[in-house]
Amino acid sequence: MKNKINVLLIKSFVFAQTICLASENIPENINNYLRNTNPTEEQGNRFYDDVTIWAEKNPETATVWAYNLQKEKGENDNTAVAAVLGTVRGISKQGPKKTFEWIKSNFKDEKERLNTIVDLAVVQAFQEVPVVQIAEAGNLVFEKNSKENIYIAQNFFSKVPQNQEDDVLKYGNLINDPQGLYKGNIIGPTLNNIAKRDFMKASSIWSNLENGNCKNLLFTTVIEKYLNQMKPQDVVQWIKTHEMSSMQRSSIENKIFKDWYLADKQEPTLYFIERSKNCQPSEIYSFVNSIEKISPKEALELISKIEDQNVKDGNFNLYAFTLYKNDPSCIS
Repeated sequence: MKNKINVLLIKSFVFAQTICLASENIPENINNYLRNTNPTEEQGNRFYDDVTIWAEKNPETATVWAYNLQKEKGENDNTAVAAVLGTVRGISKQGPKKTFEWIKSNFKDEKERLNTIVDLAVVQAFQEVPVVQIAEAGNLVFEKNSKENIYIAQNFFSKVPQNQEDDVLKYGNLINDPQGLYKGNIIGPTLNNIAKRDFMKASSIWSNLENGNCKNLLFTTVIEKYLNQMKPQDVVQWIKTHEMSSMQRSSIENKIFKDWYLADKQEPTLYFIERSKNCQPSEIYSFVNSIEKISPKEALELISKIEDQNVKDGNFNLYAFTLYKNDPSCIS
């Protein structure tokens, strides 16, 4: 029993010495701020800068101190937030690779690693580093296509300088990413910026992407967004000159056909007749569904203009009863 007490006393003494040593290692200007019960905004900003300088010189001690302070005061405490962000900013001055290594070695929980990557963006880390180099550093440290690398892409590729766009697209095209999420976050914002300036150039870039999830994702998040802002006739011309899946084509046509038909029945009807020659039943339905909202009778008239008799009969069988139920006068 006596031996056990002695061991506990020794452990307590070592712990106390550790706390004392940690306190002594904290710069005096930072300790002075912590004693201040009512700091001004200017003093708070200076504290943030002081922590940054300290973390740059002594990253290990600053890390332990900052995150212990966060646990003590809570994540929403202003002083704790400034301490953590100042530490992250100071350590980030070592460059992307060493910073990501610091994240990997100090945060075993994935959520903490992801939050720290967000913090890097908050403190505007790596401002002088080309974004592709940031991504490459992430791939050297973290698993390929990991959440960490997806977060790096989301936080550092959202505002790519125009003079780095070509490098981003070149890098993005080399990425092997079956799920498409990482690659989409690398390429997507740049493709969107190009589309704002020159939609046809962005369309060409999109068309040349490898078929797969990334290309499908960028169609929905970038290409379709700008098509929805164009006149129906211009959208139709775009459709005629670009390859896409039947689902993507139907999605576009479904959005434009009703308003186009209301404005000028002749041109969209001719387009429908031409499209019906190579349409799947589900694709024809998108046209019929658009016009049925205007008039079930006109929807049946549209089907009657299909030139292939078998396709025409098949679509009458599919849609006539439903259209009749909605409006009995459509069949007379």
